[in-house]
Amino acid sequence: MTATHGRLAALGVAPYRKSEVQSAQPGLCGYLALAASTAARFCWVAREVYGEDDPKWLQFREWVIGYSPDWFFNAYGKYGEKLAAKIKRNPWMKKVIRPFMDLARKSLGYK
Repeated sequence: MTATHGRLAALGVAPYRKSEVQSAQPGLCGYLALAASTAARFCWVAREVYGEDDPKWLQFREWVIGYSPDWFFNAYGKYGEKLAAKIKRNPWMKKVIRPFMDLARKSLGYK
């Protein structure tokens, strides 16, 4: 099991092995619905910092799930929702946090 697969499993979205579920073959709509529900449950800070309409929050989410250190992934999952609420009440925090999020996104090749 890869680290990314383990992280997706922790979020409740790891794909089933073919031998586990023979009849489950979701199409594009199924995957999009799954991605949307997972995103709504996990990337609170990025959505607050970038805004829901900016795809940069999805790019940061990709980094968190697939490439961030384990300690960061665990802390983000544990404290992210509370931190996002604080950022919402204190918008100046976005200016402090966003450069670090941008570095993470850019490490994946995003501009």
